[in-house]
Amino acid sequence: MADNISRSKLILPALVRFGLGVPMVMLVVFAPAGSWTYWQGWMYLATLFIPMFFGLAYLFKHDPALLERRMRLREKEATQRKVVAFSWLYFVVSFSLPGLDVRFGWSNLPVWVSILANVLVFCGYMVFFWVMRVNSYLSRVVEVDVGQKVISNGPYGLVRHPRLVSAGQLFFASKNWQPNNATGLFFQATKDIP
Repeated sequence: MADNISRSKLILPALVRFGLGVPMVMLVVFAPAGSWTYWQGWMYLATLFIPMFFGLAYLFKHDPALLERRMRLREKEATQRKVVAFSWLYFVVSFSLPGLDVRFGWSNLPVWVSILANVLVFCGYMVFFWVMRVNSYLSRVVEVDVGQKVISNGPYGLVRHPRLVSAGQLFFASKNWQPNNATGLFFQATKDIP
């Protein structure tokens, strides 16, 4: 498949997915909050989608085959499909709770914690992009492609599954940009201790 052909076939689906993803995540973040003035939500959306847009542009220009792999969503194994379905449910629930926290005032997270968490989310994205630059076979689904090799350089020289490390960092930091989380509960519980 020639790059020009794959690029022309990829641009519309990639932009549609990105374009639909933004309002869907906005809905999950802002609807429970009941307000557009949820500044942590806006900061998180910028931290999430600005690097994602530039990553999409990079893949489109430099590695359309990887972009095509990243757009595959159909898992072949039934067990893996169940894991993916559960992860979507977990995503919606866990990203809705902070909005409810904002709406009902359950906690009061210090500003610096939200900012630091967004810096960590951004750093997690940079690790993820590094992994993609090194491993052009980084599919979203579990599969092995013809010609795929074991990667041992770059982040793979440091840890066997750097994509999972970056996902863990993104997930941990994403939970801490929001008012409702373990860090927020810690600050709430210790705020009156001298």
